[in-house]
Amino acid sequence: MAYGIAEKMKTVIQRTSAAYKKSASRLNSATMDQIGNRMTYRTYSCERERNAHYEEAVRDYESAAVRSQVWISAMPPLYHVISMVGVIMILYLGGQKAQARIWDIGIFTAYLSCYGKLSLKASKAANLFNSVHKAEVSWTRIRPLMRSVPKDSTSKNIPCQTLHI
Repeated sequence: MAYGIAEKMKTVIQRTSAAYKKSASRLNSATMDQIGNRMTYRTYSCERERNAHYEEAVRDYESAAVRSQVWISAMPPLYHVISMVGVIMILYLGGQKAQARIWDIGIFTAYLSCYGKLSLKASKAANLFNSVHKAEVSWTRIRPLMRSVPKDSTSKNIPCQTLHI
């Protein structure tokens, strides 16, 4: 069930992560604009408008970051709860076997402990699915930028014949 929910949440997490990355990019551009053109804006009395634009970029970044992190942070405990739902059956059936003296208390607690560890691993695997979906957003953004760099023909090593001081 945890894997199924992780797969269903893929689109939500990818969408919010993409919005977060785009907002971070806009904020970086606005920051570089503020830094590079600060004196120009002050000279032409545009500083207040540019500051308002920058504050809007910061607010957009903060809200996108919160939306993205809420979905990412809320999922691991949910996955763990879903994977631990099966413990109800173990308690019911294990209790019956312990009462019928088929199992003793040691076997019952060992089985319950193993199931708890297995459910924790399942919830971590579901969380890993979300991390992979988040990484797909980054991969989609950087893949077009990955291409071979052409050799620069002007950087030939020419030996120096004389030293000019």
